[in-house]
Amino acid sequence: MGKVLRFYKPSVKIGDVYPTRYGDLRILHYFSSKEIVVEFLWSKSKRVTSACKIKAGNVKDYFLPIVHGVGFLGNGDFIAVRGKDKDRAYSVWLCMMRRCYSAAYHKDKPTYKKCTIHSDWHNYQNFASWYYENYVEGYDLDKDLKVWGNTEYGPETCTFVSVKLNRGSAKDKHLKTDAFILGKDYSTVESQLVIL
Repeated sequence: MGKVLRFYKPSVKIGDVYPTRYGDLRILHYFSSKEIVVEFLWSKSKRVTSACKIKAGNVKDYFLPIVHGVGFLGNGDFIAVRGKDKDRAYSVWLCMMRRCYSAAYHKDKPTYKKCTIHSDWHNYQNFASWYYENYVEGYDLDKDLKVWGNTEYGPETCTFVSVKLNRGSAKDKHLKTDAFILGKDYSTVESQLVIL
């Protein structure tokens, strides 16, 4: 007697829409119960997941702007949180997002109300890539060294400066900007500053 072949009916079907905590998704391709291509209806982002995660509503949309309604994790090599520890670049990115887009933060620090973040940096993956290419140990991210009075955080406007210089007075920031424009080393200028 021959073997009996059993065919299993897929638990999810192409075209079906399922709710998740990150918005509704649609099944685009079904290869196996562990390899299903889905598309999130809101962001139009696609990813591969399993039937189990789809049914539980646990498929994450990495392009949904869940950080202050603007920032999203994106898809790439940079992991925001490992266990309970936040990645250093992720912590800086979150602080930058809060400075620019948090109404509660603006109550205490109204000077940040006009600040924005370049759209490329809304994606954490883009920010983290720039961050690790440019980071100087012990230095702060600064948006107004290159352009005095700049209000946008972005890859063309930001750099890293010492904590002492970054948190100095407005007069010191003018000296900092002048040193940058003149092509001088800020450490030379920094040694001449008196922080009150």
